[in-house]
Amino acid sequence: MDCICTLYEKHYDYGVAGLCNSLSKSGFKGLIIIGYKLHLPFWLKQLKKADENNYYLDDNITLTFVCLDHIDYHLGYYKAKFLLYCLDHFQAIETLSYFDPDITIKANWSFFRKWIKAGVALASDNCYPFLHRNHPWRADWLTLFPERQAISYLQAYINSGFIGFHKKNKGLVELWDKALEAYLNNGGQIQSFERNAEEGLKGDQDLLNAALMFFPETELSIIGLEAMGFIQPCYIMGHAINGVKPWKRKFTADFLLNNISASFAEKLYLENCSYPIKVFPLFKQKLKMVDITIASALNRFL
Repeated sequence: MDCICTLYEKHYDYGVAGLCNSLSKSGFKGLIIIGYKLHLPFWLKQLKKADENNYYLDDNITLTFVCLDHIDYHLGYYKAKFLLYCLDHFQAIETLSYFDPDITIKANWSFFRKWIKAGVALASDNCYPFLHRNHPWRADWLTLFPERQAISYLQAYINSGFIGFHKKNKGLVELWDKALEAYLNNGGQIQSFERNAEEGLKGDQDLLNAALMFFPETELSIIGLEAMGFIQPCYIMGHAINGVKPWKRKFTADFLLNNISASFAEKLYLENCSYPIKVFPLFKQKLKMVDITIASALNRFL
């Protein structure tokens, strides 16, 4: 069975809705496991309930909700542990993919299955697309595994917003989790992400990249900046990385006041807000589409 998981808190249930809708459109069939804090999604009443924690998104997809109120740190650091939880609690899983809740997918699910078949599916980061084998961050990462010998120095720096793998490659996720434990033992904080790029340990993304230094490169399948829609051709998925998320953004005002144009990921998100989950009332959905259309037109002509 193919399985998807994601994590959210606060207003990111808007993003989860777009992700789920895009998976339905892609032809995905299987289980979506959603870890959440404090509140279930506002849109849940639209779906048919199977039992206490399970809902039907459509005829082929079931949503399962896992309450994570007991987690007292940023959910970004919980990704590896949640992936391991999913593998341990859902025995029918064959392939497991994690998506951040501000990702919407464009490609057919058959492409993702092909990608995972080629190896652990990973995507390059937009900020640091190249990382030399002697980059100073790597010295920080090596301190997390002093007893191990690094066997792989990737030239890519991986974005932790997505990972897809067959259960036989569970070992990478276990290494990712061990990197977190070592980071904590070394005094690392997990309440928020460090913004200082001089630091080699800024968040869960660095911990994943550290783990990759000790995992056989032959079992990886990395796609570049196009994987998350950071550059053209944008054909796989869109990652809405701007600080203000597309469900909150005022696109025309942002362009006129701040010269921030609408991204591929934001457009893709709004294209996936109607079915099976209706994210916005019909009138508001139309207003948001007009807003982003005007912003995009102004960007072309100004």
